[in-house]
Amino acid sequence: MFIDNVVYGFPIIAANEDIFLANIKIYPNPVQNVLTIDSTEPIDDIQVFDALGKLILEAYPNAISPSINMSPFSSGVYLLKVTIDGASKTVKIIK
Repeated sequence: MFIDNVVYGFPIIAANEDIFLANIKIYPNPVQNVLTIDSTEPIDDIQVFDALGKLILEAYPNAISPSINMSPFSSGVYLLKVTIDGASKTVKIIK
């Protein structure tokens, strides 16, 4: 029996990214007008994509609890991508 390319070790986990992203709260969902994003760290970038994947909104709030005005968008499903210190989290939003 021959085994090649065996590597032993521990995986590298980006703990800081997990902590920042775990502390994000997005509400209300479903949303009618204003979507609030609560975080313990400043949010660098917010992107909203429609159901086809088209970027329809991008903001650089550099704030801890920014809000997004969703009232101009029609009813449907959207993807919200939040970035903090290079780590991103994407959440499905229903309007």
